[in-house]
Amino acid sequence: MNLRELRPDEILVELSNLGPIAIPDRVLPIYEVAMKRLVLAFGLVALAFSAATPARADFAVAKFDNGYCRVWTDTTPGPADGRFLSFKHRDHRHTHFRTWDGADKALHLAVAQRRCAHGPWWWL
Repeated sequence: MNLRELRPDEILVELSNLGPIAIPDRVLPIYEVAMKRLVLAFGLVALAFSAATPARADFAVAKFDNGYCRVWTDTTPGPADGRFLSFKHRDHRHTHFRTWDGADKALHLAVAQRRCAHGPWWWL
């Protein structure tokens, strides 16, 4: 008798002595279904974490050639007519800050130390 002429349940009966080969293609064992669901869940969690990580925002205190300082948000290219001020913290020197508040405090510290001026342009 040819296997193509048999129904799927008859194939299972006919091939039951062969072990896992007898499982039809459209029916998956429970552990495969559970594994696929687990992989899908891990993928969704990984996608959620990648979408939820905050972008890193850098701030710096820029001193221009005329002595004026301000908080600079676009720290990749830097100011065209100036430089970033560095601040000492313990044993390290920092030029970039993670928050606007940190950079603003450093700006006021630089003004208090008379490293630069801050205010309207006519104060310079």
